[in-house]
Amino acid sequence: MAHLARGGPYFWSDRHADPSCPYATEIAAAKVLHDRLRDERGYGRVALFTGDTGARDRRRIVEDWAGDAYDIVVATSALGMGIDKPDVRTVVHACLPEGPERWYQEIGRASRDSGQGLAVCLFVDGAKTSDVKQAYGLATAGWLTRDLAEQGWSAMRNVLTHRAAPGRRVYVGIGTDDAPPVEWKLNDLPLDATLVPKHQGELAQLISDVVIAIEKFLNART
Repeated sequence: MAHLARGGPYFWSDRHADPSCPYATEIAAAKVLHDRLRDERGYGRVALFTGDTGARDRRRIVEDWAGDAYDIVVATSALGMGIDKPDVRTVVHACLPEGPERWYQEIGRASRDSGQGLAVCLFVDGAKTSDVKQAYGLATAGWLTRDLAEQGWSAMRNVLTHRAAPGRRVYVGIGTDDAPPVEWKLNDLPLDATLVPKHQGELAQLISDVVIAIEKFLNART
């Protein structure tokens, strides 16, 4: 975020066509960009739209922007699908989007009326400040590695063991390089075609427990 103190985004803000939408990845960075455009560069018709923007303010900003009350709306990806202003002329990324899907969606806000448009991406890759490292971290945070997979299986196994009804034992195993891949058992019986019709209630609970375990695992990572 420190690079926002330099001239890149502001150089473009003084020269590109409006209406425009500068994007930042972090809410704090978007606020810095918005405040500097308003307070230091003298832009009075500028708004800030982020994940911290309340529902009422979001509706007001969208409506006022559609009515040309704003020249610039500084935003994070919170300014997403469903918001359509056809005559946006410039989209400036003062960051590096973490993937082509986000980048394509956000630059697609420009020139929906078939007029001229400009898309600019300004980012840094320095030793202390790196938009590249930030984008890479966000892009890879959801990758399923072997360690994460084993943690997930362990969490599901523990939850299933603790939630099993009295007198009933549920086993979930994950294979290793020298063992069978996966084995599911209910009361020491394999879950095959013969067992399934006789224990539909137990299996429904088993599936429910698995879903709960996955949710707990994902929530623990966020």
